[in-house]
This record gives sequence, structure tokens and C-alpha cells, in this order.
Amino acid sequence: KIFVWLVSPDGGANEKTMEGAVIGAVMSLGGLFIFALVLTFLQDSFNSFLDNLKVGRSPVMESGHTVIIGYTPHTALLIQEMCTAFSSTGGMRFAILSEEPKPDVEEAIRTAALDLQGSQIVVRSGVPHDVSSLQTVAVDTCSAVILTPRHDMDNELADAYMMRLLLLLQGNNWPLEGKIILSCRLNRNQEHFKRIGGRNVTVVMIDRLLGQLLWQCSRGCGLGMAVQSLLGFRGSEFYVQPVPDHLLGKTIGEATLHYPHAILAGVAACSDRAYTVDLSKSDSSRRRTVINTRGSFIIGSDNEKAFNLKLLPDRDRELVDGDELLLLAEEESNAVASLTPCCQPTPIAAKLVGRIDSKAHRVSIHSDRVENIVVLGWNERMFASLLLEIEKSVPPGSEVKVFASQPIEGREKALMLIQQRAGRELRNVTVKHLFGDPESLYQLEHMESPIHEATRIFALRDQDEPSPDKADTRTLFSILHVRHILEQRGVSARVPVVPELVDVKTGFLCQHQRFLDYVNASDLEAAMLATVALDPRVAYFLQAITTKGGGLKFTLRGLEEYLAHDEPTPSSVNFFDASSIVSAAGDLLVGWTSPCEVEWSGAESSASCGSPSGEQSVIVNPPDKGVVRRWLCERDRLMVLARRK
Repeated sequence: KIFVWLVSPDGGANEKTMEGAVIGAVMSLGGLFIFALVLTFLQDSFNSFLDNLKVGRSPVMESGHTVIIGYTPHTALLIQEMCTAFSSTGGMRFAILSEEPKPDVEEAIRTAALDLQGSQIVVRSGVPHDVSSLQTVAVDTCSAVILTPRHDMDNELADAYMMRLLLLLQGNNWPLEGKIILSCRLNRNQEHFKRIGGRNVTVVMIDRLLGQLLWQCSRGCGLGMAVQSLLGFRGSEFYVQPVPDHLLGKTIGEATLHYPHAILAGVAACSDRAYTVDLSKSDSSRRRTVINTRGSFIIGSDNEKAFNLKLLPDRDRELVDGDELLLLAEEESNAVASLTPCCQPTPIAAKLVGRIDSKAHRVSIHSDRVENIVVLGWNERMFASLLLEIEKSVPPGSEVKVFASQPIEGREKALMLIQQRAGRELRNVTVKHLFGDPESLYQLEHMESPIHEATRIFALRDQDEPSPDKADTRTLFSILHVRHILEQRGVSARVPVVPELVDVKTGFLCQHQRFLDYVNASDLEAAMLATVALDPRVAYFLQAITTKGGGLKFTLRGLEEYLAHDEPTPSSVNFFDASSIVSAAGDLLVGWTSPCEVEWSGAESSASCGSPSGEQSVIVNPPDKGVVRRWLCERDRLMVLARRK
């Protein structure tokens, strides 16, 4: 009877006595109070559940996904590159762990208007160095963890931040069956990351490549843009494929003719562990990586056979069972060998190949002339990588003048720090700091050292401007002033001007203004991380062109440079024949300058057509490799990956 009174709104209504009616009423009121408490508890629980979903505290129930730790304005580019990379497989599931509130990150992703191409994105908020926060994105069951670079920290602090994250992941053995991709700022810290991270960690040296690309862009003909197109998924990219059965027993030179839409860049094979060198004296079971000047990478441990990736392989080497090929193709479906050769070598090409001396062809990393280089704007991170590249590429007596609005005293301290980090003093170049506003036409015209006397001009993003759009606006304004001055002096065609950009949209403006060579640091960073995340083995190719011991470099060369001095240059050639000539000298042909007949189309992706001003640009991995084109020695060039002297 008491329970009936608790749940009934009219408890005690049938009682005959006053006492019974009062007791029934009290019991009914108590039942209503208990019911209200239950409703309140349920409502609070439901609101808490909704709040957890809103702020990103609920755990992600996934496996085989990709975890991105940290969100910055540049992360949207990384997500877009990753979505493009996995579009052929139906997309990928991404879990982002950010210190920013989940609604803010989701709004930033919506604002970026990403083309997900079948991928899905889940955002969670938390502290990257907290174990419980990492568990919310299921970092233990993911296939890859990408640690996004921190641009708001100096080099030492950024590497320390990455090291702490790596130690936390390694201490918990996360991910269980996945890989970790991170970027390193300072060259000296690279080996620490490899030693601590072990076999499942891939370290990407982004800053070093940025300096190289800025310098290569200053050489003209779209070389820098062509190299950048190799590092993302908007043009040609690298794939590792097993050797098809019908190519077993064939030589590299013969196998090359079976790939009409791809370029054979390297061969990977298993080798005995006796050829590996231990980089960690304290732990013999750790991963071993060797980079030598012949472009060979050996990765392995004492408990497994080494994976030997040979770049620029000998064209007479025979392919055997177990080999894998590193192929350059626009997409994975194009990295397929045909059953029959696409064409046969011409008699002229066969004759030229037989007379090539491979030892006579090496690329000197030094320029022959004393350089007078002007750098507009101040960005310590980019200036450091550019200065070190200039130091090893120019002869003694060269000078670098920095014209920026930051105080000279601070820049001089930064210069000393750059040399300390590199472990050596500058020998070939001297740096002179000038104070002024690079956006002022008057100050540029009245610089202490006339800007039209420069041999190369670089415009760097202002590090004091946090907005990418505003930073690029200032950079674009500066280079327009510079070109105006150079045109007035009649030297605009002789002095290359290379800007550093951080906003993808600004690239279209540069192309419209005929600045065909520029470096987009944010886009390049995202492309490199996405490329390595798709296949970590491609990272060893990146090491070949970015590390000191890699010994390889992209360059433009004339076809006549590969021929004997008394040998006439062919007036026409196809890509397969040119590739045979280049590979006989030990180099790799990856593209050539656009023919005269190609018209400007305004496409950005692969820089594969001539410019509006009639200049040439580079076609990477041309589609019609068997088609003969006219060859002019005075204007046409080959884009090759060559060994340095």
C-alpha cells in the first residue's frame, strides 16, 4: 500500500480517517519528489553525454585509422593531402587530438572547405602529453600517428615538444601495429629521434628541403616547382611495387621500357644484415639506416633481413624475385608494367649510350660565380635553411644582404645561433644586415646596396605576421616592387626573384603575375608528411635529397653534357632514349623542359607547360614517352636526379 501511495498522485484518497488521508498525501508528495530526482539525474546524465560529444571527450571506437596530434592553421593542408592520398582506396578515417576546443577545430575544418573524397574526420579535445587524452583518439589501435609541427615554438623547443610526445608513445608501446611520423627542425637532433623511436618512427627533415627548394627555384625554368610537384599527390608521386613476373631476369634498362606512364627510380631488395651499420651502440636490436653517396639505403635490424633501397640503380642490373621497384607515377594505377616494351631503343641512342663515361658526370654543388644575394624580410627558420644551402653552393667571397624591418641586433644574434646549431662557421658567405621596410618602394630604390645589382633575390615571409593571408600580401607587394625596379634597370630577365608563401591561394596570384618559381612552405610540409604516411619507405628517397650523406640532387642539364665532346647532339629525341643516355651516366631522368609547341594553360599542379611570358617550365614524368620531340641545345634542358661531386 505504501508503494502504491508513492507512485499514485492521489495517495490516501480512499482513506476514511484524517490521519490516513494525511499519510497518503505525504507519501504521494514524497513519490513526486523521488520522481523529480530521477528525472533530474537522467537529464544531467544526458546533458553530460551531449557535452562530452560537443567538447570531444568521448572515446573514439576505431582501429586502423590515422591519428593527427595537434591542430594548427596548416593542418587543413595536411588533411587534404591525406584525403587525396587515400582517395583510391575509398578514403581514410582521421582522428584529430587538439588542445583547441572541438567546435573551433570543426569550424576551421568546415571553413577550409576540404574535399574529403570518402574520408571521415573525428575531432577530440585534450592535452597531447596526457595519456587519457591520447586514449580518446584510440592511438593504441591506429595505423599511423602524425605529430604536427609546432610553428609557434623555436627550433629547440619544437624538437623538445616532439621528443616528449615520442617518449610518451614509445613508453606505452603505442601504436601497437602502426607507425609514427614526425618532423625534426635541427639536423643534430635527427639521430636522437631515430635512436629513441626505433623501427616504427619516420623522421622528416622539412626545413632542410625548404632551403634547397628556395635555392633551386632561383635557378629558373620551373625546377623548384617541378621538385615540389614530386612531393605531394597533385602531380606525380612515388610508389613501391613488387617486380612483375614477366620482368624477372630483365635488366633495369629493359624494364624501363615497360612503363609508359611511370619512371623507374630505384630498386629495393633484401640484403644480408652484414651490410648494415648500427646507429645505436646501446641497443643492437634497433632499426639501422645507412645512407651512402651512391644513393643506397639499408634499413634493418639484427632480427630481420635488411631492406636495401638503391636509387639510381645500374641499368645493367638484373631484376630477381623479391625485388621491389620505386616508381614515379601520377597515381598507383599508372605504376603498372606493360607486357611488351612500349618502344625499342633507336640505333642512335644505342650508339650514344655505349660511348658515355659514367664517372665523368657528377653535379657540382658549387656555383662558379661570386654571388651577391639579397633577402627581403626576416624569418629565422626559413633564413637558416636557406643560408646553409647558400653556404655550400657558392664560392668564397659571396655576400648575403638581409633587408628587413626587424632590429639588426636581434638578427645578428639569430645568425650566431644558426652557426652554433650547424656546428660550423660560415666560410663562403658573409651576411650583412640592412634595416628598412621591404614593402616600401622608396626604401627599396634607395637601399644601401642597389637591389638591381643582386644576382638572386629571395623574399621571405615576415615572422612577426601571424596571419598567412597578410604575410603573403606583404611578400607579394615586395616582389612586385622589386620587379618594377628590375624592369626599369633592364635586368628583370637576369635576376631571379623567389618568394616564400604560406597560403595556397597566393600561388595562383604569383602565376598570374608570371612568378613561376616560389616555395609554399605550408603546402610542402603537408605534402611531405602525407607522402611518408602513405608509404614510409618513400622517406628514404626524401633523405637522399635532403641529408648531407644522401649525395643526390635535382638539377637541369643539357643533353649535350652527357655526350662525348666530338659527338653531335641529336636534333630529335624521345623520352625513353634520353632516359637511356642519362642512366648510362649514372643519373636519373625525371622530366624535361616544355617544348616550344606547348601553349600556356595556367595549370598549377605539375608545372607542365610554358609560361605566359614564353619561358619554359619543366614537365615531370611526361605522358608520351615514346613520342619524338624536336631538341634545341640552346634552350631545352633535362631535369635529372644526379650524384653530387
